[in-house]
Amino acid sequence: MLSDKLKEGTEVLLDNKTKDSEHYYKSVVIVEEGSLIGLAPVTDEDGDFVDFSDGETSISVIGTNDVFEDVKILPVDFHGKRIYLTYGKKEEATRNYHREFRRFPVNEACKVNDYDAKLFDVSEQGFAVILDRQYKPGLWLELNWKGIKLFGKIMQAKDLDNGNWFYGCKIDEIPNNYTKQVKMMQIDFEYLVNSPVGGTEEKEKKK
Repeated sequence: MLSDKLKEGTEVLLDNKTKDSEHYYKSVVIVEEGSLIGLAPVTDEDGDFVDFSDGETSISVIGTNDVFEDVKILPVDFHGKRIYLTYGKKEEATRNYHREFRRFPVNEACKVNDYDAKLFDVSEQGFAVILDRQYKPGLWLELNWKGIKLFGKIMQAKDLDNGNWFYGCKIDEIPNNYTKQVKMMQIDFEYLVNSPVGGTEEKEKKK
């Protein structure tokens, strides 16, 4: 499984293949959140941010023979500072994480303590956010997202070295509307993971 190999600080090579070209980009893991991985941004030869929206992308772990084909890479943009959210298509193995429940990527705007933030992922009993404010582990954050308000205790804090911080939080009291929204995210996640990278149309062109 992808998350078994990619830990914070792991250097990787991103191989992006389109119908007309193939490009390689070097990146590094800056956040490891269970089965979800945050990668440092990369730019092309013109200095433009690469969004990996075209073709197929594989991830190779530098210094090993580990290669993960057909990987989805989702840009996360907060206040002009960008990273990537990625996860493998293969079924994840049973592991013990800080959060016991499976996470689902969100990548949507939210409010945290009345500040603008980016909701990174959700699970049945937790969430992760990116915020341009620094807090210590153990403190509580108020999340306001899609009309849902709840409190999460910071269990993990990570400086992303771009003016933003990543926080993994555990929820104390879970409202019903949050549980319902997480189930909807699960459906969206399963569709994303099982759909072809680059879309069906691109696949047909390559045949």
